[in-house]
Amino acid sequence: MSLSELLKIDEQQKALLWEIFECEKVLDDTEAMLMKDLQNYENRIRNLGKVETSIEIGLMATYIKHVKNIRALLISIKSTRYNNEKNPAL
Repeated sequence: MSLSELLKIDEQQKALLWEIFECEKVLDDTEAMLMKDLQNYENRIRNLGKVETSIEIGLMATYIKHVKNIRALLISIKSTRYNNEKNPAL
């Protein structure tokens, strides 16, 4: 869509276009937050070093679960974006 065509759209279409931008912003913010959390948990895992006690083992297992879940969410976001770019009408 050219700039001149974009300027000609009615108010309802403009509102829908802004909604798309707002949703993309939320997605960007969520992705950034998840990346920060992922880095945090990965650093915690590195800092634990050698785990010996049952509490350390439990903590390590919890951190690993969080890392796996966050990675799955990030992959889902990337996949959704890729599919939306590939098929913008959907």
